[in-house]
Amino acid sequence: RGDFIAAANWFFPVVTGVDNTELMAIRNGLYLAANIGCSTVVLESDSSFVVDSMNQIYDYMGPDIAIIMECKQLMTDFASVSFNHCYREANQVADELAKNSFMNRVSGFWDVIPDFISNLIVNDISIV
Repeated sequence: RGDFIAAANWFFPVVTGVDNTELMAIRNGLYLAANIGCSTVVLESDSSFVVDSMNQIYDYMGPDIAIIMECKQLMTDFASVSFNHCYREANQVADELAKNSFMNRVSGFWDVIPDFISNLIVNDISIV
């Protein structure tokens, strides 16, 4: 419906690459969704690799396999989980949350819309 439920960001002091970071964010997002009581989850990512990995387009056996397998295990806790590709322009809220975490070197959780993403949320709602 376009309602704000929650937002979170995590500071990762060490990352091995863009795909690894995106996978860790998805893993943490699944934990967040489970902890706030979601049963149906739609995850969007601007990483085709991540979306394809989660949708089992191909069997991946690379260095990020442990995170992928953990995500797949977490998915079993939900009635429905889907992964969709979205373009970077449609991912501005997630991008701003990541920038905030990186710049402030902290993790955070909000159950009300934080000021630094409120204008982006309004833009997203007006599109819906």
